[in-house]
Amino acid sequence: MTALVSFGLRAIFGAIAGCLKMPPFILGALARGKAPPAYSADGIELGAAVLRHTVSKDLSSGGADDFGDLAISSAAGTRLHAVVDSGTHRLKGKRPIVFVHGFPELWVSWHKQLERFASAGHPVLALSMRGYGMSDKPAGLEKYDLSRCLVEDVRAAVSHAAAMGDGLAPLLVAHDWGAGVSWHYVCQDRTVSSGEVAGYVSLSNPPAEGFKANMNPTLAWASLYMLFFNMPVLPELVLLANRAWLVGLLMGDCSRATLPAWLVNTYRTNALQDGSMTAQLNYYRSIIQRPPKPETGFYGTKGNRLTTPVLMVRGKGDAALKAGLFKGYDRFLASATLVELDDCSHWIQADCPREVNDEIENFMEKLGQG
Repeated sequence: MTALVSFGLRAIFGAIAGCLKMPPFILGALARGKAPPAYSADGIELGAAVLRHTVSKDLSSGGADDFGDLAISSAAGTRLHAVVDSGTHRLKGKRPIVFVHGFPELWVSWHKQLERFASAGHPVLALSMRGYGMSDKPAGLEKYDLSRCLVEDVRAAVSHAAAMGDGLAPLLVAHDWGAGVSWHYVCQDRTVSSGEVAGYVSLSNPPAEGFKANMNPTLAWASLYMLFFNMPVLPELVLLANRAWLVGLLMGDCSRATLPAWLVNTYRTNALQDGSMTAQLNYYRSIIQRPPKPETGFYGTKGNRLTTPVLMVRGKGDAALKAGLFKGYDRFLASATLVELDDCSHWIQADCPREVNDEIENFMEKLGQG
């Protein structure tokens, strides 16, 4: 009976949220000229080979051959895909960097960061989260539990990256849902006490306590799409209609950047895999339907501020995660800086790659690169 009531409530409130949020977004994006290019899966890869579309002037060999695919094993044997640099350009003493994407992205959303920092000599690793790309897409909401599963995926990626450096703890950089998972990871007692990461760069997302402390009707309205994503079945149908046209519209809705067709089509191909969209939506469904239980010694709270150095970067044009969510972040973070970028959307690493890269580099200089 409880499950039936839950199903009914999610269907009702999800439908209301969808009607309120989706048509205005679609019409607004189209009015801004963000309609996705014609879809073609020809020549689209979900692994490192997709970088053959890029023309890198930073890497001496041209870019694509400087990266390769990697398989990582996570919690309960979940197989994750990542893209790493080949090692050709690594310099001794350069800190490893781990990149974790959001919804509905893929490791390739970091391609401009990978090129920049690999060319500078850093070992780099970009993770495809479970449910995405060439990573496993386990069925069942329990497989997307924040504390037991998703956090362990980030830990597995960080652990692998740590072995690529010269004894330097990695820098963790994450966006959107990747940032949400990474906040939980960096705030765990075992992460802080063992110094698993040297610092954390969160793009777009405030610490979790910021959501709780600052939520108001305006911020709740901006997040109403989460209720639609918790609706049974319909979100998959809407997002995958017309060969994932809406995914292409979402990813192309940048303030400055115009994404190339190959990149938009990579995101659409990623979403169109069997089971992929349900897996991606399960992040939203799990956090609402199976919220994580409190953990002992958890950092990032008023009573136990996170001591790990943190850089937060947000776009002032972010329509989903508003500035108000970051208010009073120093109540939860002992060593943090917030940078806000003008004329920058939610898709921050695509919209403002130079600024994002510069901020990451400056942050690493403060951490010390060895």
